This record gives sequence, structure tokens and C-alpha cells, in this order.
Amino acid sequence: AIPDEAVTAAVDEPGLPLPQIVQTVLQGYSDRPALGERAVEFVADPATGRTTARLLPRFDTITYGQLWDRVRATAAAWHEAGVTAGDRVAILGFTSADYTAIDTALGQLGAVSVPLQTSSSPAALAPIVVETEPRVIAASVDHLPDAVELALTAHAPAQLVVFDHHPEVDDHRDALVAARERLDAAGLVVPLVTLA
Repeated sequence: AIPDEAVTAAVDEPGLPLPQIVQTVLQGYSDRPALGERAVEFVADPATGRTTARLLPRFDTITYGQLWDRVRATAAAWHEAGVTAGDRVAILGFTSADYTAIDTALGQLGAVSVPLQTSSSPAALAPIVVETEPRVIAASVDHLPDAVELALTAHAPAQLVVFDHHPEVDDHRDALVAARERLDAAGLVVPLVTLA
């Protein structure tokens, strides 16, 4: 936890832009733990055969270096998808490693994060989405139905991105299928991709 003098000196350079400061810190502390999330194991229900994620009594961590890899990959993917400086990206989900990677990647691109409150209804969030016209709506798998509702009724983004998605979990796969079917039924051609 002791600050590295070389990293501190590097970020104290006058005029250093924020994306460079973030990169310097994440790379400078690349071997240190950065984020932790509850560990899960995937278990099949003996009665139904459906797989769920069961929380374990520990946390798994990722390092600053691993976070930087996720940030770079997300920023590169969105850059290829046309997200540029000043574009807005709405985020609907709870704090997680994926949420952090998304939010940090937006800073690297110069894009604007528009956090949407998960406890609000799509009707309450719609004016925010209409006003900000996000190029992308990123939603955790648990809030994907609300994100689809916003895409259909408030503003159709260029892309819907699903995070905190575990393909091993049947409910997560079902949520993607239901979202795709709902978008297709409405005739809305919006790519639906997972953050992975």
C-alpha cells in the first residue's frame, strides 16, 4: 500500500492529461491488487439441470495490470465501434470490476459516462436517455430488460453492451436471448454484445 515514489513523480508532471495519469498509475502498480469481487462457483440444480452462480465466502481480486488490460480492450473495442471523444455512454448496473473497466475506458476515450440509477424505472430514466442520446447503453445482465426498454422507447443507441455476464449461467444466457428477441420483434437493429 506504500506509494511508489517513481509513480508519484510521474503523475506529478505538469500538464499531464487525465488519461495519461490513469495509465501511469495502473501500469505503475500493475502487480498490486486493485479490485475484488465475491467469488462464485457454477452449480447445476439437480431438479431442473439449470446452472446458477453460487456466491462463495471469499473474494477474487484482479490487479491494476489486469484492470488496465480490460480498460484498453474495452476502449479499443468502442473506438472500433465509433465511440469518440464527447460521445455519451449510459451505464445501468451496480458497481463491479466490469463497471469500473467501462467507466475508466470512457475516460481514456474522452467519452462521457452517464450513470443511470438502477433503482429507477425505465420511465424515470427515459428523459435522461433522450437528453443525452448515448451512443452506447451498457447494462449489467440483471438490468438488461430495462436497457432494452430504454433503447426501444427513449433512444436507440448504436450498441447495447451487457456486462457482469457469465455465459455458464442459464438465466444470463436466457436474458440475452430474450433481449435479442425483443429488439428483433420491434425491428430495432442494434448490436447486442457482451463486454467479454
